[in-house]
Amino acid sequence: MLRRGELPPRSETLDGMGVTHPRVFYTPGVLIHWHWWFYRKGVERSLARVVAEFRPDHVIIGFAYPDAVAVSALCRRIGMPYSVRVNGSDFRIRIQQRRFRQRVLSVLQDAPIVFCPGQALQRDLVVAGVAAQRVVAFNNGIDQALFRQRTRDEASRDNAGAQMLLPHDGLTVLFVGNLLKVKGPDRLLEAWSRTKKRTSDRTARLIMIGDGPLRQDLERRAAQLGFGGSVFFLGNRPHAEVARWMNMADCLCLPSRSEGMPNVVLEALASGLPVAAVDVGEVPFLIRNGENGFAVSRSAADVVSELARALEMCLERSWDRDAIAASVQGFSW
Repeated sequence: MLRRGELPPRSETLDGMGVTHPRVFYTPGVLIHWHWWFYRKGVERSLARVVAEFRPDHVIIGFAYPDAVAVSALCRRIGMPYSVRVNGSDFRIRIQQRRFRQRVLSVLQDAPIVFCPGQALQRDLVVAGVAAQRVVAFNNGIDQALFRQRTRDEASRDNAGAQMLLPHDGLTVLFVGNLLKVKGPDRLLEAWSRTKKRTSDRTARLIMIGDGPLRQDLERRAAQLGFGGSVFFLGNRPHAEVARWMNMADCLCLPSRSEGMPNVVLEALASGLPVAAVDVGEVPFLIRNGENGFAVSRSAADVVSELARALEMCLERSWDRDAIAASVQGFSW
């Protein structure tokens, strides 16, 4: 585990695979429209060396921006076949920004193959102008040995890392994600303030798993809203513990402003946990209202109010957890 500010080694072996970490010049908040160029210059020699030594058949570029904008031209220069993986926000956000839009779009239009998680992102890429025959959609997989149905008692006994919050017989809403604006934890707090006031369960709690630059602001806002002991910020937790929280919770909330195919939703559903979510990305293809959760419109006049109502409906309803888990049974690697 790297300490804050510590760089990884220039090369290392992870799970038996050689990994290199080229150094890239980066200017936080300055010259942001040239970050792709700094990236290209930083990886150019490393890419050429790896191609010469390893002689790959294909290069997979992992993000639309800055990765694909930086690396696709290098691949073409050396005659190396490549494809671009688009994940969601790397396309959806940049395509709305005037000074990024054309650069990102032209790279995707020139790519031999673009692959992405889910039908919604595939549709949006085609609508933006990427040739339909070049866009391939796939479904993310779930570790179904880890994210599975267990009783609350079983999960509670195993969740040794969170014993300070147990026992708890009341309602639990769960958030799992980076504490970034795009993930919407700020509007979840506002929605929770309304849900908490209206629920009959005075012991209802919100568990926030994840970390990020918004954490201190969110903790301050939670204090201002007078949540007291009903909101817990747990920071980053191991996957095994997250899986058990999904068994102990009554609802997962995805308040994101942008997503591709959110793995956390798939993992929650595989655990038999209903989801209240904003209908970003692949959510409309995953959530069936009243069957495995509720999705609210991202274009609603008051998303926070709609999200609060979706949380209430999830908490009030008696769910068939077997049916919820069955809704994503086919999502396997």
